[in-house]
Amino acid sequence: MHAVFQFLLNIYVTRSLSTDDFGLINYAAALIAFFTAIGTLGLPSTITRDFTEDESRAGVRLGSGLLSRGAFALVAMVLLQILVRAMNPSDAALPMIVFFQSFSIFFGSADLFVYWFNYRGRANTVALLRFLSFVPSALWRVIVIATTKNLPAYMAGVAAEGTLFAVLLFLAYLRRGGLRLRFSAAELRRMLRLSAPFIGAALLVTIYGETDRIMLKMLMDNTSVALYSAALTLAGAISILPSALIEGFRPEIMTAAFSDREAYHRWLRRLYSAVFWTSIAYCVFISLTAPYLVRFLYGEAYAE
Repeated sequence: MHAVFQFLLNIYVTRSLSTDDFGLINYAAALIAFFTAIGTLGLPSTITRDFTEDESRAGVRLGSGLLSRGAFALVAMVLLQILVRAMNPSDAALPMIVFFQSFSIFFGSADLFVYWFNYRGRANTVALLRFLSFVPSALWRVIVIATTKNLPAYMAGVAAEGTLFAVLLFLAYLRRGGLRLRFSAAELRRMLRLSAPFIGAALLVTIYGETDRIMLKMLMDNTSVALYSAALTLAGAISILPSALIEGFRPEIMTAAFSDREAYHRWLRRLYSAVFWTSIAYCVFISLTAPYLVRFLYGEAYAE
């Protein structure tokens, strides 16, 4: 539900803002994505496995992961301000846009709680908290866009959503009997040894996915970034479903990996088949209907 409403909100924002403003927001998001990819420290790819191996260590593993990612996020927020001011000295609004967007790096660390809830079979709790965080933020963003179209104020609403979601996750973790969070340097080193390959993989995926928007901004203009971003959003809208499938299958796959190799391979085949055929079906659909969908969703300004 959250993903659907988020998509509709993005459509509304795209239609309401000028292509120049929408392009500026997406350019800032592309810059932040590089720091986000590194800032996960690869932990989302290994944390469920850690829970499966020894749930009694969940508190120290979550605490170590949260503290290390939070520390990196603070450094990243400072570096981003230096970077955007050096690269784009004439864009007065860009530093504030990046500042509010970069809150996602810091409070995004709370997604480690999401994996704990999923491991415990409480994905519905995460979905509810995500939606509760989205509603007030969405209302604020709609009001800003409908009245002032002030981009920093709009991005403050985006930052508020991530902040509220992180707080609600932490409170729910405590209420659901989560173990006390603790930091251990030895545990963090062990976790990073396992997750290090995933940092490089995440960075390469980000380079592949985000460099285009930065190049368009530097070589052309914000409008080009806006057109490209709108097309990319529509083309990749189906990613919501495969991501949900992967996260939903992950606990069963990890559990089977330690107990039943035949079941493990069976779960993997089911997951790969579901993701593959869902994506193929969407590719066919979007290829045939794109000219009509773009005009219907985004308006004539994005027909190009």
